[in-house]
Amino acid sequence: MQGITQLLKLGHILKQSYFNIWPKLKNLSPTDIIMLSTRYRRTFQSALAFLFGIIPHDTLSKINIYESQSMSFCFKDCGCPVTEKLTKYVRKNITHQLRSHPAVASLAATTGRSLFSPSAEQGSFGSDPHAVRDALLSFVCHRSGLPCEMPSNCIRRQNVAGIFAYTDWVNYQKWKNPFWKRYCLLKSYGLIRHIVQQMLYMVSNNGPYLVLYSGHDHTLEQLAVALGLQNDPFLLRYASRIIFEVYEDDKESNVEEKIHFRLLTNGKDVTKQISFCKNLITVGSKINLCKIKDIVRFLHDDYFSSLNVSNYKDACFNRNE
Repeated sequence: MQGITQLLKLGHILKQSYFNIWPKLKNLSPTDIIMLSTRYRRTFQSALAFLFGIIPHDTLSKINIYESQSMSFCFKDCGCPVTEKLTKYVRKNITHQLRSHPAVASLAATTGRSLFSPSAEQGSFGSDPHAVRDALLSFVCHRSGLPCEMPSNCIRRQNVAGIFAYTDWVNYQKWKNPFWKRYCLLKSYGLIRHIVQQMLYMVSNNGPYLVLYSGHDHTLEQLAVALGLQNDPFLLRYASRIIFEVYEDDKESNVEEKIHFRLLTNGKDVTKQISFCKNLITVGSKINLCKIKDIVRFLHDDYFSSLNVSNYKDACFNRNE
């Protein structure tokens, strides 16, 4: 219920933010909206709660909801064998880092005993600092009291600080790992293709005009890395979002020149961080816009350059390795 409340509030806040600057929001029809969710119940519930706060309720009851078989929303571009190999490289590096910090491993194990059931503790995540951090978030983010296995064995604030400091450091190191970047590029390819496709549909005046992907922390993280964004420790907090805003210059007749977009993570304009947006246009003193042709060029010409291949199929089957 706390998660639902968060998403309801988020939808309401965004509705207030866009209501006066995006007239289309006032009269969106069911065909103007696409809602996609992974097959997990929590992402479906999050999507409904968010839309309940931002669009008319009678419209919400009539829209179609589509299920993605993948947490990465890869659509037709799934089943890439190389990603499994890249995942092993990244995990091996993270495991090596943990072995180099035995005090952190011990802290994660003792903290995990107060968080997980005895059967879960025997599993692979019982002493994993990242799994422990994820479990601690449900207490820290909701301002709940930290759990106690017994009065003499409680999780203390310094335990939380130690786990968070270590995982933030590991995450920072991971974002600099070339294997991690390649992994994220491959995992996000289908999603970025779909996003660009929807943006082009928007500018053709055929819609849809509001597209929602309700996914997971991995979905956001992989997309952020693929776009070249900087590591942000606050990116993956609860009710996080990455928003593509599409803009049209009515004075320009050339489609490639008149359509722009802006990227926001949790309300922060990060368009300047996008790796392929070289010639930004500044509107007023705050709004930075990237040309849509830049993301189209990135997708078709430059996406796989770091993998030394020219397309998704070659990258996934590692033909040039």
